[in-house]
Amino acid sequence: MGYKSFGLVVLIAFIMGLVITIQSRPTLVEFGAEDWLPKMVSISSLQQATKKINTSMEEINQVTNQIKSGNGTIAKLVHNTILVKKLNSIIVNTDNASKYLAENMEALQHTFLLKKQFKKKSK
Repeated sequence: MGYKSFGLVVLIAFIMGLVITIQSRPTLVEFGAEDWLPKMVSISSLQQATKKINTSMEEINQVTNQIKSGNGTIAKLVHNTILVKKLNSIIVNTDNASKYLAENMEALQHTFLLKKQFKKKSK
């Protein structure tokens, strides 16, 4: 899940803060320590968010290590220059083929045999 569940963690931390507030307030008021309540809630929320951030960072580190070690698709693209050159060549060839096709279609529109057909189609 990683970073996608960060909003859920924040919501749960907020709810936990409310529960801590509701349960701790009477005791803190009784001992005159009501001022400590916001600090307790923020510390609880911060601890929950920190745990989720640490989990996300561990997942990012795993992906980064896989890329560095050459495992996975992204690593192959990063480390394999031959593959990158082939992919670039495919892209260039596709662009050229598209240009030639457009030029040929334009030329066909002006030929004697197909001129009427293209005029009918454009109407």
